Amino acid sequence: MGVEFGTLVLGALSAGGAIASGISQKKAAESNARIALQEAARERAISKKEEAQFRRSQSRILASARAARAASGVRIGTGTPLLVDEATLAEIELGAETIRAGGQARAGALETEAELQRRSGRAAQTASFFGAGRSLLAASGFGRG
Repeated sequence: MGVEFGTLVLGALSAGGAIASGISQKKAAESNARIALQEAARERAISKKEEAQFRRSQSRILASARAARAASGVRIGTGTPLLVDEATLAEIELGAETIRAGGQARAGALETEAELQRRSGRAAQTASFFGAGRSLLAASGFGRG
């Protein structure tokens, strides 16, 4: 028993639609991945700028405190004032590293999102090929008793 022409045409159209949908999903996922990577780069740049601003502002505060101590006659290069400065510098460094680590973490999450988008796009495209194959097989009557 032959397969009707209309059924074959509908099967081919369905297969073509499945492939087009998969390609479209892959393109959308690639676009989303590019956006996520751009956002990751932006996060790194922002955290680098914030880290530099933090260091500058804290450096000014430290310099002001040193100047005030020196103006009051305290020797700033020895003893307790030196220990205070060292502790302050350690806190400044910790704050700067925290800012940097936060930016790296946000950027890393966005890079992971980009990779997941790409994988999702590839999976959608692959699934569309299988869907197209199923449509063609169903239209041809293959596997029917």
